[in-house]
Amino acid sequence: MIEAMCRLQWSTPIRWDLMTPGQVNERVRRQYPAEPKAQSSLRANLAPGTNVALQLTAGPQQQLVFGNEEENRLLVIAPDAVSAHGLSPYEKWPSLLGRFDDGLQLLRDLLPTGDCVSMVGLRFINRITIEEQRWDFPDYVNLDLKLPDGIPSDINSFFQRTEIPYPGENTVLALSWATVAPDIPGTCAFVLDLDFVHQPGVPISQEMAKEILVDLKTKEGRAFEALITEKLRERFVEVS
Repeated sequence: MIEAMCRLQWSTPIRWDLMTPGQVNERVRRQYPAEPKAQSSLRANLAPGTNVALQLTAGPQQQLVFGNEEENRLLVIAPDAVSAHGLSPYEKWPSLLGRFDDGLQLLRDLLPTGDCVSMVGLRFINRITIEEQRWDFPDYVNLDLKLPDGIPSDINSFFQRTEIPYPGENTVLALSWATVAPDIPGTCAFVLDLDFVHQPGVPISQEMAKEILVDLKTKEGRAFEALITEKLRERFVEVS
């Protein structure tokens, strides 16, 4: 697991001035004691090619990043969004959701109230290493890349992204997978990225948004289980 993330976006940005970073830090520093960082909003995107695992795209707004001492458990505050991130080692879902809810409670007097959530997001980015220099996609994932006759069948690297709407639910899964540079010589590695976004027709309450987050996690679990084969599932069990 590279990263797990849950996120709410507000219909109206919160008040943001020179005092905001200090006010936020005062509330969260006990749980996130690392030196806070101010940066342009970033979005992790898969990058094609064998030597780049992820690329970060800068957004137009400032955001504040608060972390634990290891800086692998993060809370990110922006004028229009709040997100909780779990980096390696893997953080189990109850912990991630609990940290996110704790963050909302710590910031409750700074955040919008009422029906104020315009987007709910959940993202899991998985890095998978195959201990072979060549591997067949169907052995490990229920995905494949089919090339027509006349094109050589060997593939050095690939990048594929598909957006899949859930009918009648205002939810879209952006499914991406791509080769990445392996950490260990003689192996292959790829990233499997499941990015769920729910955009309600009208702003909703934070409580309803948290219920949607739980539903998105159920969708993520079903999708991931459907994507991997028994052979890959056994490898996860061995590692854990």
